[in-house]
Amino acid sequence: DIGNNLLFYDEDIIYLKLESIENIELMNDNLNKLAKILSEKNIKLIFMPAVEKYNLYRDYIISNEYKESIFFEELEKLQKDYIFINTKSILKQKLNAGEKDLYYVDDTHWSFKASDTVINDKSFRKIFE
Repeated sequence: DIGNNLLFYDEDIIYLKLESIENIELMNDNLNKLAKILSEKNIKLIFMPAVEKYNLYRDYIISNEYKESIFFEELEKLQKDYIFINTKSILKQKLNAGEKDLYYVDDTHWSFKASDTVINDKSFRKIFE
């Protein structure tokens, strides 16, 4: 029984140092360029990064000494020529509503609950309308 422990991948913490507003803006610029190229071929670019377990549950960790991720929050603010699915925002709503087990307890993968939540979210569903 792991009780109140949160198991996550150590690289979720290690690579936080690479997160910067400048790097997020550069990635967004590159995605916008790619979206433009694809739109000339009648293809829509959809970018759906999966929020890491640490990032989603960070606010619930007592005495947390690790850096906070800014990825989703900063990317959300930027102008996009592609479709962005904010999985953190979607899953955070479910988490705040009391849903448990959005990730498997002993690894870093989404559970079926998280997958169902994302694919049934209105922001995801409107892509296919």
